[in-house]
Amino acid sequence: MDSSIQLDHYNTEHYLYFKMPKEVKRIEHTESIRKILLDHLGSKDKDMVLDFTGTEYVDSGIISIIVRLKDELHENGKKVGLVCRDKNINGLFMMVGLDLVVDLFESMQEVKQHYEENRD
Repeated sequence: MDSSIQLDHYNTEHYLYFKMPKEVKRIEHTESIRKILLDHLGSKDKDMVLDFTGTEYVDSGIISIIVRLKDELHENGKKVGLVCRDKNINGLFMMVGLDLVVDLFESMQEVKQHYEENRD
């Protein structure tokens, strides 16, 4: 059985967007996601937005990936944004303090509005 994951993604003027899968609970999933996201860091010249809309479960491995991305991007003045409406996943993000180091959004509309208001 193939345990790799594909992430829908696109590039905008201000950020790289990635749609997270419905569940992230197997080590193979976490490793696939880690590789995809780190491979896309490239020149680190854009923020990264991870869309957890539709995601129903995450494990601690995704927290580690988010922190690593935050550290890598912060070195170049860039940020990680998380889009999530699920109260349990948002609660987990806040419980571990991610809300203090990344931008949390409830929708992609909120992300787009944020970047419109904060243009360089």
